[in-house]
Amino acid sequence: MKKVAIAALTVGLAVAAWNAPALAAALTPKIFYNSDVEGPSNVYMMNTDGTQKENLSQSSLRGRYFGSVSPDGTEVVMFGQTDDLDHDGGLDYALFIKKIGNPEPPQMIANDDARDKFEPRFFPTDGSKIAFIKHDLDGSKDVYVLDRNTGEQKELFDPDTVKN
Repeated sequence: MKKVAIAALTVGLAVAAWNAPALAAALTPKIFYNSDVEGPSNVYMMNTDGTQKENLSQSSLRGRYFGSVSPDGTEVVMFGQTDDLDHDGGLDYALFIKKIGNPEPPQMIANDDARDKFEPRFFPTDGSKIAFIKHDLDGSKDVYVLDRNTGEQKELFDPDTVKN
């Protein structure tokens, strides 16, 4: 019976040692930043020691900017210009989600006639909604919430009506 216990312990240690590099990589703290060194502004992620730099936004024509990381650390929300022009021939702005570790380009999740959408933040703790500031065509800047399940955007309040 002791031989079986020792074998089980040995197998357990071998599995733990084999998984250690993958676990360490997943738990390595990351730095998220914007850079326009390679062309338009893009969102990048890298380890804190400068290794494993990755372009998350993958935009070759227009600028994209970092918003926030999901509560579970698996996604990044970003904002910026799309690669298309809007119906008036001006720049088109949207929100994008990128699954960390997935090679697919970011998915556009909110696009409408607003001039800009910026400062997106995941909330609440489950990341089911995203709050952001929307700069409407009339010049107003309002705080909105996007429900990720329904795609519905709801205005929370107009910052101009809040004092202090």
